[in-house]
Amino acid sequence: MSWKETDPLSLWKNSTVVPRPSVQDAHIEKTELAKRLDGSRSKLWVQLSQMTPQHREEYLSKLVRNWPYKWEKRAVLHPASVSMAVSALSASFVATKVCADVILYEPKQKLIAAIRQSPKKPIMFAAWTSALTSIMLNQSMNYQPILTKEGKPCEPCVFGKSIAFGLFSGIMLPVLSVPYAVEYVVNSIFYFLLHLKNVCQ
Repeated sequence: MSWKETDPLSLWKNSTVVPRPSVQDAHIEKTELAKRLDGSRSKLWVQLSQMTPQHREEYLSKLVRNWPYKWEKRAVLHPASVSMAVSALSASFVATKVCADVILYEPKQKLIAAIRQSPKKPIMFAAWTSALTSIMLNQSMNYQPILTKEGKPCEPCVFGKSIAFGLFSGIMLPVLSVPYAVEYVVNSIFYFLLHLKNVCQ
């Protein structure tokens, strides 16, 4: 086959480019903009780094919500929901035990019976505060840094923080806050009965 029958475009596609050695002065340091545009980062991160933090977070959140692979999207979104639900259940259990001890004066009462006989406000208060605390901690200190920071996240750090947030929101927070809520309910009932007694007299 003669050179006239060859396609120049195919020759250009199949050709290899010999890299030229680049000599750089070790004492010269690139600016931040030059580091971003020198090809060491992907085009996506170059474009994201030029956005404001608010727009970047909004864009990445939309990207995760509209991600085409369902299991990958679930792996990002569902752990926070599961942690929130477990924290709410744990806080409800703690609040029920506190109500059984303080209001019903039966600390060894069974869980279902204690839920039926106890006032519902402390239990609902504990569940809501624990769920909101869990989702806020996971969003601000786990989910947001993973989305907005470059590079592979530290897996043991994410796992450890998730466990710490779950223990705090599901156990420590209701243990510290529910007794005050129960005391408020007890005082409210006492003052209501006292007022009712004065009215009846």
